[in-house]
Amino acid sequence: MQKQIYYCYLIDKNLTKYIQIKFIAGLQIIYNALAGIISEEIKNQLNGEMGQQIVKTLCDQLLKLLTQQSEVSKFNYDQNISTDQRYFDGITIKDNMLSVWFQGYKCDHSNTDSTCFGYSQTNISRRKTFYTNHDVQYQIEKYAFNSGFWLYLYQERIFNGIKIENITLKRFFNMGAQVIAQLDVNGTKDSLEFLEPVVFTRSAIPDHVYIGKFAIRLTNLIGNTILSQNQLASLSQYFDNRFSLYDISYTNALAVSETQVDYIYLDENWIHIGSNIE
Repeated sequence: MQKQIYYCYLIDKNLTKYIQIKFIAGLQIIYNALAGIISEEIKNQLNGEMGQQIVKTLCDQLLKLLTQQSEVSKFNYDQNISTDQRYFDGITIKDNMLSVWFQGYKCDHSNTDSTCFGYSQTNISRRKTFYTNHDVQYQIEKYAFNSGFWLYLYQERIFNGIKIENITLKRFFNMGAQVIAQLDVNGTKDSLEFLEPVVFTRSAIPDHVYIGKFAIRLTNLIGNTILSQNQLASLSQYFDNRFSLYDISYTNALAVSETQVDYIYLDENWIHIGSNIE
């Protein structure tokens, strides 16, 4: 049984480029003549094994913080809908990079036994080996989004005679996500095709926790529909108001920029999102 995962990469891309040592003491002229040699050696050490050890020590401390985080990510503490952020394959450090694989599927914890309702079997495609120069990087498989859509279908989703019967992220293009929404409009079936961007946002909730969210909405119709423009606008507004609980979320978004973000649709199954620390 496979589980959905997405990846969070923290990259130390700023190697030591400049360091200066100056002595203030007797014979400082002689000492300072040697300072250039000493500075160069220290710089080499920081860019070598010493730097690797420092980064490893810092990452080890970060791992302790990460292992103490909640196993679920809730955008609203008053609701039972969450993202499962248990680690799928542990945490690894390699080449100054911290890699964390999350489960990523959406859950409903309404039951008294706290079981996760919302998981379904699916074949997850192999992740891509792809990195950028961003401080923080994510790779998300389309099933993580479909997990939210699937769970949403168990909730009430009828307004003004329009019922959302099904919604699926079919595939990623180089411009966005192809989303198919199947409707019942006063007894008439209609299938709508959207091409939507994935959007990263960040919000603060109580206890100084910063939640990162990856959202898809229904705003850019690329096919025909029997809906009027007013009905289509109402559909977009209704979905935006009701679906936010089912977005992918995670609880380690402190200082991650919402504006310095790049989205790369790697293939039909995977999206890569890179951001910087502000």
